[in-house]
Amino acid sequence: MSEIRVNKLKDEGGTGAPILTYGIEVPVGYGITGAGGVNVSGACTATAGFVGNITGDASGLSGSPNITINNLVGVAATFSGVVTYEDVTNVDSLGIITARSGLEIGAAGVGGTITSVGNAEFVGIVSDSKGNVRNIPASTNSTIVAADAGKHISITAGITINASTNFAIGDAVTIFNNQGDGNDEIITVTGTTLYLASDATATGNRTLSGRGVATILCVAANTYVITGGGLS
Repeated sequence: MSEIRVNKLKDEGGTGAPILTYGIEVPVGYGITGAGGVNVSGACTATAGFVGNITGDASGLSGSPNITINNLVGVAATFSGVVTYEDVTNVDSLGIITARSGLEIGAAGVGGTITSVGNAEFVGIVSDSKGNVRNIPASTNSTIVAADAGKHISITAGITINASTNFAIGDAVTIFNNQGDGNDEIITVTGTTLYLASDATATGNRTLSGRGVATILCVAANTYVITGGGLS
């Protein structure tokens, strides 16, 4: 075997790189090092992988390889096929989320489902700012206030609705006279108009008999209509 020892290799004209007709082989344990770049017009194959940062345009990636990474950071991503991932911790969307086949809450929908045609079913409590929507929350106020809208008040004495109640149009409250002895209780009205639904009269106070139930609905500013059983 011959051995050639040189300091530098140049082409015949001394102005460029020599052509290695059959390429170059680097023995195991050695590498090609230097501060310059490597320009390859053909394929670049590394059996053991690439080490270091790779920058530039990756548009040349093609075929169907598997790519394994730790984190993916980008401006946008478009997938033409199905994306399946079971361990998503949070989904923070600034736009619309479309679930074409519906939505399941909990494993296999054990907590509830929303179907693709809009039917919704929930196993637990469905609530809003006033509480469980399957329940009419209770209040113990003796004077009706804005926070009583959507609630019911069980009374054993009279109750008052006045200008400071500040119900919005559409707000309503239900009154139950929890008197087992048949005593009537008075719904007192001050600074407001209260219509009786049965005859459209706008008189003042109303009487609710024992175990009677009445609903008061706000129809305009400081204007209400009352209807119910045991009401006079």
